[in-house]
Amino acid sequence: MTEHLRIERLDHVCVAHLTGDIDLANAGSLEQEILAAFEEGWMLGVVLDLSQVTFLDSAAIRLLFSLHTTLSGQGRSLVVVIPPDAPFRRVLEITAVPTMVATAPSVDEAVAMLQRDRKSTRLNSSHRT
Repeated sequence: MTEHLRIERLDHVCVAHLTGDIDLANAGSLEQEILAAFEEGWMLGVVLDLSQVTFLDSAAIRLLFSLHTTLSGQGRSLVVVIPPDAPFRRVLEITAVPTMVATAPSVDEAVAMLQRDRKSTRLNSSHRT
């Protein structure tokens, strides 16, 4: 595992904590490690925690969209943690990340979002019979 990534599993959610600079030099390897961590069938989705990220470039933004696309194709969700005071918040807004990918201000809120989605999906499924 790279020095910029720590994986944690919380109640059917894979939380990927990223730290430092996320850029062309490491975005590809980070994506591969995150994808490998959530291949297990029990997982609802991924929370990508950017609260300790100090810099990101276009490769990091591509990583966000790529993870979102991959997870969506598997019927899973991605929630990106973007703290209100994140130095790169404006860059993400300009590139429309919050309009394409679910965001939350904290890991706890992101995990809760995924769990609420799971409950509503189960409720909707049970009403279809």
